[in-house]
Amino acid sequence: MIVSIDFETRSAVDLRKTGVYKYASDPSTDIWCMAYKAPWSDDVQVWLPGDELDAHLEDWIIAGGLLSAWNANFERTIWNEIMVGRYQWPRTSIKQWRCTMAQASAMGLPRALGQAASVLGVEEQKDKAGAALMLRMARPRKVNADGSYTWWNTKDKLDTLVAYCIQDVKTELSVAETLNEMPDSERRLYQLDQRINDRGVKVDLDLIERVSKLANSASENIDAEIKRLTNGQVKAATNAMDLTAWLRGYGLKVNSVDKQTVTRMLGMEKLHPIIKQVLRLRQDGAKSSTAKYEAMVNAANADDRMRGLLMYHGAATGRWSGRLVQPQNFPRPQKKQAELDEIIAKLKADEDVSEYGAGTVLASDLLRSMLIADDGHRLMFADYSAIEARVLAWVAGQNDLVETFRKGGDVYIEMASAIYNVGVESVTDKQRQVGKMAILGCGYGMGGKRFAEQCATMGINVDEDEAKRIVSVYREKNNMIALYWRNIEQDFVEMVKGAGRVGTVPLPLPSGRSLTYHNPRIIQRETPWGAMRDTAQVDTLNSVTRQWVSQIIWGGLLTENVVQATARDLMATAMMALEIKGYNVILSVHDEIICEVPDDFGSLEEMIEIMIRVPAWADGCPVNAEGKEGKRYRK
Repeated sequence: MIVSIDFETRSAVDLRKTGVYKYASDPSTDIWCMAYKAPWSDDVQVWLPGDELDAHLEDWIIAGGLLSAWNANFERTIWNEIMVGRYQWPRTSIKQWRCTMAQASAMGLPRALGQAASVLGVEEQKDKAGAALMLRMARPRKVNADGSYTWWNTKDKLDTLVAYCIQDVKTELSVAETLNEMPDSERRLYQLDQRINDRGVKVDLDLIERVSKLANSASENIDAEIKRLTNGQVKAATNAMDLTAWLRGYGLKVNSVDKQTVTRMLGMEKLHPIIKQVLRLRQDGAKSSTAKYEAMVNAANADDRMRGLLMYHGAATGRWSGRLVQPQNFPRPQKKQAELDEIIAKLKADEDVSEYGAGTVLASDLLRSMLIADDGHRLMFADYSAIEARVLAWVAGQNDLVETFRKGGDVYIEMASAIYNVGVESVTDKQRQVGKMAILGCGYGMGGKRFAEQCATMGINVDEDEAKRIVSVYREKNNMIALYWRNIEQDFVEMVKGAGRVGTVPLPLPSGRSLTYHNPRIIQRETPWGAMRDTAQVDTLNSVTRQWVSQIIWGGLLTENVVQATARDLMATAMMALEIKGYNVILSVHDEIICEVPDDFGSLEEMIEIMIRVPAWADGCPVNAEGKEGKRYRK
């Protein structure tokens, strides 16, 4: 028994930039209508401003009755921030809400309701024409001279919007009927995700303002210099197409000026000094940090905390992804923390920091430092060490590698020793780096060409023949991992054959959770050596284009899915355990957990001990972690 609801709202602020928490707290935000389907009614009901709240619904909420919505975080926040204070509705709790979008995401389906309904082919589909009207009515028609707003509130538009809202509820219910029930463990994790998003992360708005001014001024100077050096052919460091054309004019064979290409070119011998200077300006000026700072300001609530930064099950494997400021793609600082602390102190004191480098580079380096603890609190942040390589060795039964990890040995040196056929005591730093690249990069079936490309992005020059040899050494040394690729692919093909015309195939994980693959079928595919063999193909959501596409399934990809999903389950278990112990989680970034605790509470040692304590299902997995603490987040 559950009540499914959907709000249609309007506001002068941009939801995409602020997130729902700041959106819901803005005075201009209000409700057009709410549609809901309740167990006591055969039809979808509608509430409009001025109506009394349905007495049955009010009693339902007070009694702890369940509510569902597509992206329930939006509906819950609107309900508690607007309907409670402005319309005197009873407050709801996180435990009362069920999120059908979260259920769909956990099955690898699109997060957009219309796209999910289309993929599933359910009877009720989203009203596309109504969606366009909704987007128009969500923003003011006009801002008046006195600062008030004129809205799109004619009767015909309101009637159409209400019909659209009703159809959304019908579509959500239609999709919900096809979804797997969320296991209790995942439901509790989703509820933790909501508490984390409600808590938010405090940002240093004063420092953001100071650094933004510095970066903007530096960006103007960089653009002026790059324009001068190129005789006006390139007007800004961010003009990638113009810069590419300018470089080609000097006979350089380049197709882009992305980070990897610029790094590779700067390593070339006999590069003209002007070209080298322009490329360095490109490096300094192409930083996206100023956009990050603007996003932080947009997302900060009245208490200086950004909320709603995490997206539950944002990746198909179950990992979280980021929203708004996207902390998951903060660049790694180039400077040491002690130097960054000096820069912060000088900026706060209005002192000159030009000696430390370009303002755009400083802005990039200081991004993490903008996340701070509240008064009387400190941040603790701990990162799982090489978690994917450790989980891979464990799931594949590569016991010698597991044992090396468990004993704290240097697996990168051991790999380099095998690659270069030298004793571990003779491995150089450069050779160790190649060994590290092999351990972290070759575990999912990567070939020689791709390995050479990955090395190049890290400034390591390895030709394709040498890369192929390194890959072969990795596979020979880690034969159980290579065998795992083959076995998991064969098992999956047999699962697909046995499933017949079933719409999905679940791939079990060590935790008991499963990954879901849609519309599985067998196709004939030619191998690199010319033979034809049975290969599995599925439909999935492309993480870049967000389109529903067909994808070939092979052993390396399945291995990557299993390993990343298992690493996620280990981290999720740790997050739940930390919460129970009073370590309030405020963010996760890749394999790192960030907590905010009172100054007199807990210890970093205890936090790490909780994180590396594996559940029974992961017995023997050589998990390890390391961390830091302080008033500011840092690498």
